Amino acid sequence: MKQPQFKPVQRQVNKSMTLIGVVFFLLLWQILSLSINNQVLLPGPLKVVEALVTLAQTNSFRLGILRSLLAIVSGFLCGLIIGVSLGHLAYFIRQTRSFINPFIFILKSSPLAALTIILMIWLKTSILPFVLILMAIIPPIYYATKSGLTGVPNEMLEMAFVFQFRKRDRYRTIYLPALIKDLLPSLDYTSGLAWKAGITGEIMAQPFARIGTNLYNSKIQLESAQVLASLTVILILSFSLSLLIKKLISYINNKQQPQKEDFQIESNISATMVLESDQQQLQQNYGNNKSEFLSEQTSIHSIAQTQQTIVDAPSIISIENLNKSFDQLKVLSDLTSEVFEGLITVVQGPSGQGKTTLFRLLTGLEKPDSGKISFNKLIKFSYSFQDVRLLEEYTLSDNLLFAARLKKNSLDAQDFLNYWEPRIIELDLPLTKKIHTFSGGMKQKASLIRALAANSDIVILDEVFRELDLRSEQQAIDLLKKEKGIRTVLLASHRQDIAQKLADQIIQL
Repeated sequence: MKQPQFKPVQRQVNKSMTLIGVVFFLLLWQILSLSINNQVLLPGPLKVVEALVTLAQTNSFRLGILRSLLAIVSGFLCGLIIGVSLGHLAYFIRQTRSFINPFIFILKSSPLAALTIILMIWLKTSILPFVLILMAIIPPIYYATKSGLTGVPNEMLEMAFVFQFRKRDRYRTIYLPALIKDLLPSLDYTSGLAWKAGITGEIMAQPFARIGTNLYNSKIQLESAQVLASLTVILILSFSLSLLIKKLISYINNKQQPQKEDFQIESNISATMVLESDQQQLQQNYGNNKSEFLSEQTSIHSIAQTQQTIVDAPSIISIENLNKSFDQLKVLSDLTSEVFEGLITVVQGPSGQGKTTLFRLLTGLEKPDSGKISFNKLIKFSYSFQDVRLLEEYTLSDNLLFAARLKKNSLDAQDFLNYWEPRIIELDLPLTKKIHTFSGGMKQKASLIRALAANSDIVILDEVFRELDLRSEQQAIDLLKKEKGIRTVLLASHRQDIAQKLADQIIQL
């Protein structure tokens, strides 16, 4: 028996069907015009085309098109800027909502005709259409902006918090993509609103030489063909602006889609090359200043000198009677333990016993219900999350730079990449591909190398080996041992063999 086959939905517009629809509409229009047989009530398509050709030869009509187009486009752009700005204010400065929301509610709820009448008392007729456009499009732009910013994944904000992203990097990599996703679709709708509001204002206010003014004068003179000719021009201009916006949306969406390419490692750096000169240059650049991002990295190769036992290692974290519950479910109960500086501490326990919760409490992503966590100094964390939380639209090198708080084209960034890109290649990861092209195992390795590359005192690795094959797992273990340096490592794992290979200390939950 033949199995059913899934048929994907065809999303591409059939141009021939669109053409058939247009032809059908024109034929229906012509038939109705002939049936009514009254050119004042309903002139036919040919009469409208004749009227349009006649109007196009007059200077006032052409000037009206140009002025209306400039006014509506400028009003649309200004409304877009104001709506987006108000949305940002309301999201990032919550106190401003008390002032912004009533204003937006009035614009959203008041009939446009009523607002037009009031504004005709206050404003010059020449600027009335511009103001009406602002009043029409600011509310939907405002709500789309707020929706986009509110929809930012909390997991990515947590990642940026742990790695201490710079504010501009946080906005660019996390907030902006979410904003674009919600804002772009609203632009097509609001561009139509701009034309409606602008032409309505022109008809009501009668400013000199505008399409709306010409349309109203034709109506007074019972020139129905000219009225429909003006309406045709409005529809063509509105459609053109809408098409331009759709092309922009399509271009941006296509840039964000995964590229259908075969996996290939591209690099001009040899995977086997160990850059001793780069390490020397890094030491010259950063010296012994421990506040710089590579102070730990330059000491990575002195692992043999930093091996300590639990007996003589100082405590870096003290945990006393720690408790945490979620929805009355006890996850951590009276946990007391010490984490020793410079060692690899493996946290073990069955699923759901609080390994990830413990890490979230340590990094400040959760608050304990009771108990105490003490640090012997101000700690910088780096974190390989269980769900990786990489910036999907960027390369791995870019992800490392964001985590290291470095500007992409700076000399420090170049030195940083000269050190870390050979390690990326050693893990069989590409330099030029975006993260969304990576497999699950590749993303896990990418998350590990980001955690090791960031400037940190404590490296947290949450089930970092769980999606790796044996070869990739050994590569990751070798990288961890090589790049750990003097840092403390907290590693969550179910596996006893991993604990035996890596653990200096074990915390059993």
